[in-house]
Amino acid sequence: DPSRPTSVHLAEFSTPEEIAPKASVQFVEHWQSLLALRDEVLRVLEAERKAGKIGKGLDARVRLSLSGPWYQAAKQYEASLEELLNVSQVELVENSSAEENQIAAEPARGEKCNRCWRYYESGVGEFGSWQKVCSRCQNALTEMGLSAETGVQA
Repeated sequence: DPSRPTSVHLAEFSTPEEIAPKASVQFVEHWQSLLALRDEVLRVLEAERKAGKIGKGLDARVRLSLSGPWYQAAKQYEASLEELLNVSQVELVENSSAEENQIAAEPARGEKCNRCWRYYESGVGEFGSWQKVCSRCQNALTEMGLSAETGVQA
């Protein structure tokens, strides 16, 4: 491709506008709230880990009772909260009666996937030679070309 530089060392970095065009003030505020929320969740998880109630973050179910900007940000990105917080389960509720956000952690419910180590209440199943894997991991194994019957590359 003649438009590409001859060396990566001659290439220019992308501008912020090229990476995230038209980043809104609300987008930035949401992520500031989400990162602050993550810090608080990590503090709670560490306390529960030290108390021996959980092992690692993926062993936890987190209950978030939030208000204001934290709730708005968490609600918008609710589908990504488990990944952001590195926990198996998140329960999000709006706390309209109190001004203070409340974060609690407890052991995750359900069965543990032997591949991703997350807990699932809906259970896990067999995938060829893989025992106890979640549907998400089963899809990933299928995408990798592994057979559901044998668990090896088809």
